[in-house]
Amino acid sequence: MAEVIHLAEPLYAFDPHSISNCFPRYGRVVSNTGRTRPDERVIAPIPDKSQDLKQAFIQKSYAVALPLIRAKGVLVAVGYSFNPYDCVSYHRILEALGQSKERTLFVVSPQAGEVAKRISREYPAVRVRPVGRTFGDWALRSFRLN
Repeated sequence: MAEVIHLAEPLYAFDPHSISNCFPRYGRVVSNTGRTRPDERVIAPIPDKSQDLKQAFIQKSYAVALPLIRAKGVLVAVGYSFNPYDCVSYHRILEALGQSKERTLFVVSPQAGEVAKRISREYPAVRVRPVGRTFGDWALRSFRLN
């Protein structure tokens, strides 16, 4: 017997491959390990995410994250490109970081230098520190931020 249960708090699961069949050249291909490497994944950009950011889960996430960011003042972004299409997603986070005492963003990615330059121009109150490494290399170096 199937039953629909309405939850007080919605549950979410992120599955980037759920729409991959809409993009024929980029359909799901399972590797020998059953895992698709990040550089083999394609996620289509959604130019306007503002409606999705109004959902309960996202709003609750921001409600918890923004005070923490203001209080701690240090944020580490691993493998995130800060794509201009996503500005509506990260703008409030970087604004909150700029209001903190430490105001420091560490960007960990092979393109960290380029990202750091752009974010520094767009958010002058935030000190952006690039860590130009892949996640694996960063892990082998004991997650050092220098």
